[in-house]
Amino acid sequence: KKKYYLMGVKRTGKVFSETRFKSSQGYWAKLPFAGFVDGSGRITAFESMSNRSPVELNSLKLFIYLLSIRSKDQVSISVTLSKIRSKLDISFQDIMIAIGFMQSIGMLYKVNLGVNTISNYDAAFSINFLVCGWESLEWKPTYLSHDEWKNKMLAKMFPEK
Repeated sequence: KKKYYLMGVKRTGKVFSETRFKSSQGYWAKLPFAGFVDGSGRITAFESMSNRSPVELNSLKLFIYLLSIRSKDQVSISVTLSKIRSKLDISFQDIMIAIGFMQSIGMLYKVNLGVNTISNYDAAFSINFLVCGWESLEWKPTYLSHDEWKNKMLAKMFPEK
């Protein structure tokens, strides 16, 4: 059998070197098809990407990583900045920029950054993510309507202050 590895590129000064993408579990990830594709079959989040900037590359790497570490019994994804940095070889500032970019093009439905900002971040603080199309990734009990279930899940993950 052939083995395929997802490779990244790390820049040190003017020299580029290969880095291996390290998944936390090494398992498959369920992609939220309903969140990406609109009624006419277009992937609107990808239409706004030029595929030329490091921000877009870091955003895609982060999105795939978030989906790969998502637990089956949790709707949201919770991970620390230091864990993301160690797995993806992305600086803290680039992680925050990638999160903002993904929110702006609709790849992330909701993010709870807590005390973290681009200029001030706590590497040990866990960030909660909710990816686009998260409803299609989860099982919904039949005794709840879709709106009741959605509101219940959102209230549990992101409580109002």
